[in-house]
Amino acid sequence: MPNYAKALLEDVHNEKWVSVASVWEIAIKHSLGKLLLASPPEKYLTDILDRGGMSLVPVLFEHAVYVGKLGAHHRDPFDRLIVAQSTLETMALVSGDAILDLYGITRLWDAPEKSTQPKP
Repeated sequence: MPNYAKALLEDVHNEKWVSVASVWEIAIKHSLGKLLLASPPEKYLTDILDRGGMSLVPVLFEHAVYVGKLGAHHRDPFDRLIVAQSTLETMALVSGDAILDLYGITRLWDAPEKSTQPKP
């Protein structure tokens, strides 16, 4: 994770939200043996959320329906749901997945490039 994204997540002044879709995906991957965690998902995730000062974004009817309106840029249903939530809740998304830019959301990962324009 780039320093910029890490700093955003560690800044206590930023509101931090995690989609229930991410919790769902982690639980599935753990149950299939594709994701190893230091403790059971319910404990691991609760600890991470608490330590990071993060709140949950529930999956709402509107979010689920909006997924069907999105272009097929990304095949992962969890990522598409998170894009729908980001769009409808007007929340920036911290992600390294550049394909998500095709949805026109605000994706934060690398530090914004500094302008090379001369100062007046």
